[in-house]
Amino acid sequence: WFADNYLPVIQGKRMYKVRAKECIVASGSFEQHVVFRNNDLPGIMMSSAATRLMKHYAVKPGNRAVVLTGNDDGYLTALELLDQGIEVAAVVDMRNAAESDAIASAVKARGVEVLTGHTVYEAIPTRGNKHVRAVDVRRITAKGEVASQSQRFDCDLLCMSAGYMPVYQLLCQAGGQLKYDDTAAEFSLSKLPKNLRIAGSVNGVHGLSEVLHDGERAAIEALHNLGLANG
Repeated sequence: WFADNYLPVIQGKRMYKVRAKECIVASGSFEQHVVFRNNDLPGIMMSSAATRLMKHYAVKPGNRAVVLTGNDDGYLTALELLDQGIEVAAVVDMRNAAESDAIASAVKARGVEVLTGHTVYEAIPTRGNKHVRAVDVRRITAKGEVASQSQRFDCDLLCMSAGYMPVYQLLCQAGGQLKYDDTAAEFSLSKLPKNLRIAGSVNGVHGLSEVLHDGERAAIEALHNLGLANG
């Protein structure tokens, strides 16, 4: 994206130079890491990475997993791990409750322990720090604080997802402003250039129906500006 909605569009070996009157960016979002001690050990990965290994490449990422999450996608990851024959020791939810009771109940019905209001305090490595072998889980007592008592779960796989960051690089390059909402624990984009719009998870919308509605909203706004929308 360049100034005044100038876009190089690549198709095959040909590049088209387009000057768009309206531009909608639906660049999506990145899953975010959780911060704790030893969070870079082998065997610790994003939930989306574990799912991709299983669904796209038929790779089993571990034998016994713990899922650390700040959103309902962590529960979906747990169910996918179970379906692929991987034992799930626990789902550790940093929130006080899942948004969907149904999805949390589905995980519990499979015999998985669910700890809400908890987080991973530390990943415990094997000798030589070659792999994760367990996690130290503690209750969140206040913002940035955890209890001194802990629970240990042995595992060789830790899947984590703190939340989502909008794919903001191109939009900030275009002049947009990235800001953080501490209450929602989410980044958002504002002050975008005229005639440049965003839709979907890059706009902080994540549910499928909400994403579709947001895309429709952005398209209607663009069509109205072009004088092509009815009503």
